Amino acid sequence: MDIKQLAKALDVSEDIFIELIDAWIQSTGEDLQALDNSSQSADINKVIEHSHKIKGASSQLGFNVIAETAKKIEHDARAGSVSGLSEAVNILKNERNEIIKLKELYAGNIKN
Repeated sequence: MDIKQLAKALDVSEDIFIELIDAWIQSTGEDLQALDNSSQSADINKVIEHSHKIKGASSQLGFNVIAETAKKIEHDARAGSVSGLSEAVNILKNERNEIIKLKELYAGNIKN
């Protein structure tokens, strides 16, 4: 994943893209926490809601692995299944952490 290419694909400056990533980090953190809570309570409607939000936001920024994983969670939940949800949420968390690291590395390189 390349921040410059993703920013160019959205036709925004790299600075604006970093701001979008910051907003995405905040919102997906909240949605991932809600997904964790929903998985423990087996609240399928909440699983659908939060996975849909993650899918949409991630897709818009070009974070395809996260978008596809969230899409599968949403699809399965709409079919009434939350089996494998914990594993899928872990994938989302790991991918999110990689994006956070990439953003921090990029921001650090800009300052130097």
